[in-house]
Amino acid sequence: MNTAFSFPTIDGESVSLDVKSGDVIFVVGGNGTGKSTLLNKIYLEHGDKESVYILAHRKNSFDNDIIDFSNSDFKSAIDSVYNDSRNARSRYRVSYDHYRTALPIVKLKNKTIGLAVNTLKSLKNGDCINSETLITEVDLLNSIFKESHLSIEFYIDSESNVMASNNSYDPPKNYPISMLSDGEKSALIISCEVLCAKNGSAIFLDEPERHLHKRIVSSLIASLMDKRKDCSFIVSTHELTLPSFFRTSRIICVKKCSYENNDPKWDCSIINGLDKIENLIDESVVVDILGSRNDVLFVEGTSTSLDVDLYSVLFPTVSIVSKQKCDLVELAVKGLRHNDFAHRVNAFGIIDNDNKVSAQILNLNKNFVFSLSVHSIESIYYHPLMIHFVLELTKDVNAIENIDKTYSEIRSLIVETLAKQKDNLCSRAVEKIIRAEIMSVIPTQKEIRGGIDFKKEISISSILEKEHELFDKLIMENDCEGLISRYPVRETNLLTPIAKMCGFIDRDRYEFNVIRTIKTNPSAKAFVLSLLGGLENVLS
Repeated sequence: MNTAFSFPTIDGESVSLDVKSGDVIFVVGGNGTGKSTLLNKIYLEHGDKESVYILAHRKNSFDNDIIDFSNSDFKSAIDSVYNDSRNARSRYRVSYDHYRTALPIVKLKNKTIGLAVNTLKSLKNGDCINSETLITEVDLLNSIFKESHLSIEFYIDSESNVMASNNSYDPPKNYPISMLSDGEKSALIISCEVLCAKNGSAIFLDEPERHLHKRIVSSLIASLMDKRKDCSFIVSTHELTLPSFFRTSRIICVKKCSYENNDPKWDCSIINGLDKIENLIDESVVVDILGSRNDVLFVEGTSTSLDVDLYSVLFPTVSIVSKQKCDLVELAVKGLRHNDFAHRVNAFGIIDNDNKVSAQILNLNKNFVFSLSVHSIESIYYHPLMIHFVLELTKDVNAIENIDKTYSEIRSLIVETLAKQKDNLCSRAVEKIIRAEIMSVIPTQKEIRGGIDFKKEISISSILEKEHELFDKLIMENDCEGLISRYPVRETNLLTPIAKMCGFIDRDRYEFNVIRTIKTNPSAKAFVLSLLGGLENVLS
């Protein structure tokens, strides 16, 4: 859907939004504020037969173990559901419940069997088959359930029935999908509707959290949207952590709805981008956000920084919230930890090391804020070991003929580049060390009341001399790991050249593949977790 829609507001104005393929818009608010009414209005005015309209008051059970339609009944069922949904009363009452639950399953089956038939024809014709074209909607469905921490896999049996396999048993138990739990059936129906939508469709999703646990719904919807980036999504929800999974989403925060001559009008605000949520969203909605997830991890940077992508893939069941600066991370964690009676959140923080002294780090840990064991987030993305992991993953795509040779050349580049910036890098390190030492000895209130004099003598030349000696030692030993871990490499001109030597056109492509590597390589993930200063232990 590429269109613009508008709706009237209580103050006599109107709100207009442009929607194109790939966009995600959330409609959030309390019960009775008119979220479903607004979603229904947009669907009736801008939806078409290719659109997907998934209702909040949906049935999620199947009448039979065998779910199927003849060709004529299938087309008739689609027409009946579409025509019924186009009625204004569809917001609160619909017909053809049995069609609405069965159709997504039959669509899944038809698309999968259709692919199998076409593949067989191609093989008979002697055509070459690309392995990526053999990925079916059932395969995508299984990956989504796995990413959502649901222990169910699906398959089509020899009689063309969609069946479930429960992997929480040993061996797995197989049974008809009609025997799934309410939550599993709800997740299945929503997933099938989205996965089987035609390219570029508009998907209207009303309260996807129905029957689903809070720790599942965010991962499920995020995975679905990731698989269908060609579609646009408008989602009405009470689950207010959902927007945090989408850095470019827009939010319609609805406070109330009133009617004038049977025409609804809304009191709402529009929030563009996650960085503005705290300042613009209604306080009651903020309370809902704080109570919607068990674990929240505050990180440095903005919603588009390296931190958010990294920690989101490391801790998929945790809400990641960016706070721009390290002191804001500390304040957020401390504020929540000291007011735990007002919410249901376990707050944690992770910040850059920036050459902090041990006393500082220990004090932070006591307040559930953890420091990286390397200088900064770039020290993880561009750590030599991570570079090697990325080279292993992308060697074929980027035509890297000899990984060891390329890796050796990158290490040489790191040493040569940093050696030329000795004064700047050492001065930056010493600056952080001095600041940390001063902060670590600031007198307490008790000492101030006692009138104790505060004295701290620092020999800058001595500290700088030691730093120079350490730097020279790292350079002489070609210790790339030590250099990257200790110094602020983001302040050098090193990162783009490294990305290009790995075969990427820019830093963004390289950093995207770091995330891919962590997702697919357990060793890479374990390595990154080991650099988080103990955070992984408290979160696990």
